[in-house]
Amino acid sequence: MYTGKGIDRNEFNECFEHTEGRVKYELGAKPPLGSDSSSFDKSDCSGFTRWLFSRTFSGFTDAFPDGSANQHAWCKLNIPNIGPGEYSDALTTRNNSIYICFMDQKPDTDEVTRHVWFLQNGSTIECCGGDGVTSSEEHARAYADRCSGCYLVRSYVE
Repeated sequence: MYTGKGIDRNEFNECFEHTEGRVKYELGAKPPLGSDSSSFDKSDCSGFTRWLFSRTFSGFTDAFPDGSANQHAWCKLNIPNIGPGEYSDALTTRNNSIYICFMDQKPDTDEVTRHVWFLQNGSTIECCGGDGVTSSEEHARAYADRCSGCYLVRSYVE
Protein backbone atom coordinates (compact mmCIF):
# COMPACT_ATOMS: atom_id res chain seq x y z
CA MET A 1 0.00 0.00 0.00
CA TYR A 2 1.25 3.47 -0.88
CA THR A 3 2.22 5.37 2.27
CA GLY A 4 3.18 8.82 0.93
CA LYS A 5 1.39 11.99 1.96
CA GLY A 6 -0.48 12.34 -1.33
CA ILE A 7 -0.46 14.83 -4.15
CA ASP A 8 0.63 18.46 -4.09
CA ARG A 9 -2.49 19.95 -5.68
CA ASN A 10 -0.85 23.33 -6.36
CA GLU A 11 2.12 21.77 -8.18
CA PHE A 12 -0.27 19.42 -10.00
CA ASN A 13 -2.30 22.31 -11.39
CA GLU A 14 0.80 24.33 -12.23
CA CYS A 15 2.36 21.43 -14.15
CA PHE A 16 -0.89 20.94 -16.05
CA GLU A 17 -1.11 24.64 -16.94
CA HIS A 18 2.46 24.59 -18.32
CA THR A 19 1.70 21.65 -20.63
CA GLU A 20 -1.91 22.30 -21.66
CA GLY A 21 -2.22 22.99 -25.39
CA ARG A 22 1.55 22.72 -25.89
CA VAL A 23 2.25 19.01 -25.39
CA LYS A 24 0.85 16.90 -28.24
CA TYR A 25 -0.24 13.27 -28.11
CA GLU A 26 2.07 10.62 -29.53
CA LEU A 27 1.58 6.93 -28.74
CA GLY A 28 4.66 5.59 -26.96
CA ALA A 29 6.13 9.02 -26.12
CA LYS A 30 7.24 9.22 -22.48
CA PRO A 31 8.43 12.43 -20.81
CA PRO A 32 11.50 12.04 -18.59
CA LEU A 33 10.35 11.47 -15.01
CA GLY A 34 10.69 14.52 -12.79
CA SER A 35 11.70 16.71 -15.72
CA ASP A 36 10.67 20.31 -16.19
CA SER A 37 7.51 20.76 -18.25
CA SER A 38 9.47 22.63 -20.93
CA SER A 39 11.72 19.61 -21.60
CA PHE A 40 9.19 17.67 -23.71
CA ASP A 41 6.50 18.37 -26.27
CA LYS A 42 4.96 14.90 -26.86
CA SER A 43 3.48 12.23 -24.64
CA ASP A 44 0.90 9.48 -24.53
CA CYS A 45 -1.73 9.23 -21.78
CA SER A 46 0.19 6.94 -19.43
CA GLY A 47 3.46 8.79 -19.98
CA PHE A 48 1.82 12.09 -19.09
CA THR A 49 0.17 10.54 -16.02
CA ARG A 50 3.44 9.03 -14.83
CA TRP A 51 5.31 12.31 -15.44
CA LEU A 52 2.66 14.32 -13.56
CA PHE A 53 2.79 11.88 -10.65
CA SER A 54 6.61 12.06 -10.64
CA ARG A 55 6.39 15.83 -10.23
CA THR A 56 3.54 16.06 -7.72
CA PHE A 57 2.98 12.79 -5.80
CA SER A 58 4.75 12.62 -2.42
CA GLY A 59 7.10 9.65 -2.26
CA PHE A 60 6.81 8.85 -5.98
CA THR A 61 9.01 5.95 -7.02
CA ASP A 62 9.62 4.03 -10.20
CA ALA A 63 7.21 1.46 -8.75
CA PHE A 64 4.43 3.50 -10.40
CA PRO A 65 4.59 1.80 -13.79
CA ASP A 66 4.17 2.87 -17.37
CA GLY A 67 1.15 1.80 -19.41
CA SER A 68 -2.44 2.49 -18.41
CA ALA A 69 -3.25 -1.19 -17.68
CA ASN A 70 -0.19 -1.43 -15.42
CA GLN A 71 -1.04 1.87 -13.74
CA HIS A 72 -4.58 0.63 -13.12
CA ALA A 73 -3.23 -2.53 -11.49
CA TRP A 74 -0.90 -0.40 -9.29
CA CYS A 75 -3.76 1.87 -8.20
CA LYS A 76 -5.93 -1.15 -7.30
CA LEU A 77 -3.24 -2.19 -4.83
CA ASN A 78 -2.21 1.23 -3.55
CA ILE A 79 -5.07 3.76 -3.66
CA PRO A 80 -8.57 3.15 -2.30
CA ASN A 81 -11.05 2.73 -5.17
CA ILE A 82 -14.18 4.87 -4.83
CA GLY A 83 -16.14 2.11 -6.60
CA PRO A 84 -17.13 1.61 -10.24
CA GLY A 85 -20.57 3.16 -9.87
CA GLU A 86 -19.27 6.28 -8.19
CA TYR A 87 -17.57 7.92 -11.18
CA SER A 88 -20.75 9.97 -11.55
CA ASP A 89 -20.21 11.28 -8.00
CA ALA A 90 -16.62 12.22 -8.88
CA LEU A 91 -17.96 14.06 -11.94
CA THR A 92 -20.08 16.32 -9.77
CA THR A 93 -17.46 16.95 -7.05
CA ARG A 94 -16.30 20.58 -7.13
CA ASN A 95 -13.92 20.70 -4.16
CA ASN A 96 -10.64 20.41 -6.12
CA SER A 97 -10.31 16.70 -5.30
CA ILE A 98 -8.13 14.83 -7.79
CA TYR A 99 -9.09 11.38 -9.05
CA ILE A 100 -7.13 9.05 -11.32
CA CYS A 101 -9.44 7.16 -13.68
CA PHE A 102 -9.10 4.30 -16.16
CA MET A 103 -10.76 2.95 -19.25
CA ASP A 104 -9.96 -0.70 -19.93
CA GLN A 105 -10.48 -2.77 -23.04
CA LYS A 106 -14.14 -3.03 -23.99
CA PRO A 107 -15.23 -6.59 -23.12
CA ASP A 108 -16.29 -9.00 -25.87
CA THR A 109 -15.18 -6.70 -28.70
CA ASP A 110 -12.11 -6.00 -30.77
CA GLU A 111 -11.96 -2.51 -29.22
CA VAL A 112 -8.65 -2.30 -27.39
CA THR A 113 -8.61 1.36 -26.44
CA ARG A 114 -7.26 1.90 -22.96
CA HIS A 115 -6.90 5.29 -21.35
CA VAL A 116 -5.89 6.95 -18.10
CA TRP A 117 -6.86 10.46 -17.05
CA PHE A 118 -7.20 12.64 -14.00
CA LEU A 119 -10.55 14.10 -13.01
CA GLN A 120 -10.83 17.38 -11.11
CA ASN A 121 -13.91 19.56 -10.69
CA GLY A 122 -15.83 17.66 -13.38
CA SER A 123 -13.15 17.97 -16.07
CA THR A 124 -10.47 15.64 -17.32
CA ILE A 125 -6.80 16.46 -17.10
CA GLU A 126 -5.29 14.20 -19.72
CA CYS A 127 -3.14 13.67 -22.75
CA CYS A 128 -5.28 12.23 -25.53
CA GLY A 129 -5.22 11.73 -29.27
CA GLY A 130 -6.26 14.78 -31.25
CA ASP A 131 -5.96 17.17 -28.31
CA GLY A 132 -2.73 16.39 -26.51
CA VAL A 133 -2.70 17.74 -22.96
CA THR A 134 -6.14 19.15 -22.32
CA SER A 135 -8.95 19.56 -19.83
CA SER A 136 -12.47 18.70 -20.92
CA GLU A 137 -15.85 18.41 -19.22
CA GLU A 138 -17.16 16.83 -22.44
CA HIS A 139 -14.54 14.05 -22.30
CA ALA A 140 -15.27 13.49 -18.60
CA ARG A 141 -18.95 12.90 -19.34
CA ALA A 142 -18.21 10.76 -22.42
CA TYR A 143 -15.86 8.48 -20.47
CA ALA A 144 -18.50 7.71 -17.82
CA ASP A 145 -19.80 4.56 -19.56
CA ARG A 146 -16.29 3.17 -20.03
CA CYS A 147 -14.69 4.06 -16.70
CA SER A 148 -13.37 0.84 -15.17
CA GLY A 149 -11.73 2.36 -12.10
CA CYS A 150 -11.71 5.70 -10.30
CA TYR A 151 -9.42 6.42 -7.35
CA LEU A 152 -9.33 9.45 -5.08
CA VAL A 153 -5.77 10.72 -4.71
CA ARG A 154 -5.18 12.29 -1.32
CA SER A 155 -3.99 15.87 -1.33
CA TYR A 156 -1.53 17.25 1.19
CA VAL A 157 -1.31 20.80 -0.14
CA GLU A 158 -4.55 22.67 -0.44
